[in-house]
Amino acid sequence: MIPAKATRVAARGGVALTGVIVFGLASTLTGCTATAVPTQSDGRVVISGAARLDEATDSVALPMDKYVGPRDTVIFRAQQLAQRQCMIAKGFTWQVSTFQGVDNPVGFRAFGLWDMTDAVQYGYGIRPDPAEEAIRALNHNLSTAAQAAADKCSLAGQAKFVDPRGGMSASSATSASSLSGQAFRNTLNDPTAKKLITAWQKCMTSKAITLNAGRSGPLMADVDASVTPLEQQIKIAVQEVTCKTTAPSIIQQLVDIEASYEMVSIGKYQTVLNAQLAKFMVVYDAAKKYIADNG
Repeated sequence: MIPAKATRVAARGGVALTGVIVFGLASTLTGCTATAVPTQSDGRVVISGAARLDEATDSVALPMDKYVGPRDTVIFRAQQLAQRQCMIAKGFTWQVSTFQGVDNPVGFRAFGLWDMTDAVQYGYGIRPDPAEEAIRALNHNLSTAAQAAADKCSLAGQAKFVDPRGGMSASSATSASSLSGQAFRNTLNDPTAKKLITAWQKCMTSKAITLNAGRSGPLMADVDASVTPLEQQIKIAVQEVTCKTTAPSIIQQLVDIEASYEMVSIGKYQTVLNAQLAKFMVVYDAAKKYIADNG
């Protein structure tokens, strides 16, 4: 069992996508200028480029990320090392990958597929996670006893370094995860966003592509990656991305609207969010020390 990395599923209000996993957080976008548009009636200001899309990690950086994430890589690494210590205590050998990666969960698909590189290579599938692939490669052909111990030790490692943000999302309407989820839902109900979604849908139907009908979000074609041949997936996926990214980019406009809702929440709940971040940093710092002592 591989230690679970933080995701934005809860933060997105539990939006499930057919054949994909919703992760997503941060990195950078080059060539994106920040330009303010007129203030909304609810006090928001939509700024072009406020959210930064990055194809290299299939991710988006949003204002709430400072509080929701993305620094899970350190905690993930500490969990791996704790799993190794547990396995040694049980008399087994357990290798830990040296892959460090970046502090960015990947796979932002809350608004469906948008990354052309992934569309061309994987269709609606998910690109492999190098860190998890490295761990599996090191620890294969385990005996039944060793696999059972690895599963238990994985849970023990996760329990040793628990990201407190997960618990916050379930218990508080003002948690970073809850506020992020609300911003996403507000975006889907935003009049401008609805027009953008309709434009994308018209682009797709003009190509005779069947839409998802809202079962897994309003910006997905009706494709099940588990049964649709890859060649057919790629053909549809490329068209889906083309309809979203042809200038002016629909996906960029949507995430900028989402960012505007997040900024309002940050301004309103700054003190609460800072307190939540402080709790996370306690675990984060402990994980860093553990890595220094055991890595």
